[in-house]
Amino acid sequence: MYGWFIVFLLFTTSLFPNILENSSAERASLGYLDIISNTPESFYYNPAKYTNGIALGYTKPFSINTVSLGNVSICNSYKYLHLGVSENYLESEYYSRYISTISIGCSVTEYLCVGSNIKYVDVIENLRSNSLSSDIGVMVKHNSTRLSVVINNVLAKKRKEFDLTKNLVAELSINVGKISSVAVGIEKEEDQDMMVKCGTLFKIYRSLSLKLGYTVKADFVSAGFTYNLRNFSLDYGVSVHDELEATHYISIKYAID
Repeated sequence: MYGWFIVFLLFTTSLFPNILENSSAERASLGYLDIISNTPESFYYNPAKYTNGIALGYTKPFSINTVSLGNVSICNSYKYLHLGVSENYLESEYYSRYISTISIGCSVTEYLCVGSNIKYVDVIENLRSNSLSSDIGVMVKHNSTRLSVVINNVLAKKRKEFDLTKNLVAELSINVGKISSVAVGIEKEEDQDMMVKCGTLFKIYRSLSLKLGYTVKADFVSAGFTYNLRNFSLDYGVSVHDELEATHYISIKYAID
């Protein structure tokens, strides 16, 4: 079923860069696991995963008035091809960053999907600098099991002003019956320790789903819910860290079939 989703409200109460870059209440509540998230901007993080629709997001942390972040994502499929475009921005007192993305994917078989992102990164900090980077992703599906592998910034052009480091993400999800899904993933950034992520989604009834997530290395605990009412849905997510305040996300969506 094709759907167009409009996310018109998203806010946070504190700032942490890795959280702000994941501007989705659903994604935050699932421990930042993309394989079981269901939002149109998913291709930005995993070019082999597509959810048709349009998403508009805006983040404004109440505790730091000088920072704001937003995104616009559009994704659509035609037969075996998938196309997505997005624009992400982060503005602060010290610098601004804009990322334009074009994503192309293909369902090679019923069980295999591959995709790639081309990103143009523009950073303004005293002087203006820009760079191109690319991501590649593969997803294998069989019955209730899905496995995805993504390598970010494969062909990134290094700049003195900023560095787009390579990043490997592998995720596995399993549907448990018709009402729940569990997922586990690893993320390894160049010159950084590996992070282990896990998350679960459980449908209380047809209109309400509860979500939990945990990131081991970063010690993030996250939770949230999705409530659906006809064409409307409400997503809430919160992330908690020992050294940070709780970060809250709220998204309101409207779907047109």
